[in-house]
Amino acid sequence: MAKHQQRKEKAGVQRKKPGRRPGLSRNKILAMALGIANEQGLDALTLRRLANQLNVAPMAIYRYFGNKEELLNEMFDYVSSLPDLEACSSENWHEEVCNAYAAVRENLVSHPGILPLLTQRYGVGEMTQRSTERVLQSLKRSGMHDEARARTNCALIAYTVGFAVLQSAVRHQQELAGIDSDEEWRALGAERLASLPAEDYPERVKLAPYIADIVSDKQFRFGLDLLLKNLD
Repeated sequence: MAKHQQRKEKAGVQRKKPGRRPGLSRNKILAMALGIANEQGLDALTLRRLANQLNVAPMAIYRYFGNKEELLNEMFDYVSSLPDLEACSSENWHEEVCNAYAAVRENLVSHPGILPLLTQRYGVGEMTQRSTERVLQSLKRSGMHDEARARTNCALIAYTVGFAVLQSAVRHQQELAGIDSDEEWRALGAERLASLPAEDYPERVKLAPYIADIVSDKQFRFGLDLLLKNLD
């Protein structure tokens, strides 16, 4: 047996040491986990199912993530951060901040399976930290004092997260109604509001087209500008 092993070593054939599976990576696992959560919900996400989808043994996942909680933390960190730090750049600090939070909102809405984690976690991962640092530096260019800068960023986070949750709820209702067009959905909403008894709801009837526009890009930007208008 020893001689046989020696012959194999001389021939250049070495036993493979256990390690990370070729082709598997932390990012690949993260992407697959996000896909499962978005399509089937967080309850459907198990490390065994994730391993099956990646065609690897469950132990291969544990070489990258110690447990499911660690995986969920990184999924949340990815979704609640800027997907591209440089894409939001602008010579105008106001525009740069708006670009950043518009990108965060879109990232949140694009991953509806992760939104339930918003009630259980707060973004403190590396990606979220980098995103927050970028926005704070942008706000510094406005000339505001430190406390105002920190509090403004907190207000922007709360506004963006709340808007994303509301937008996801509206998209879910659209799916249930079988309506793909945002314009059609808003038109139906405006029509429904306008049909209310005017004597009981005069303002809702009057403002129906604008209220129905509640989760549009235009409305999101309006809110951002409103929060930032006193800082220009």
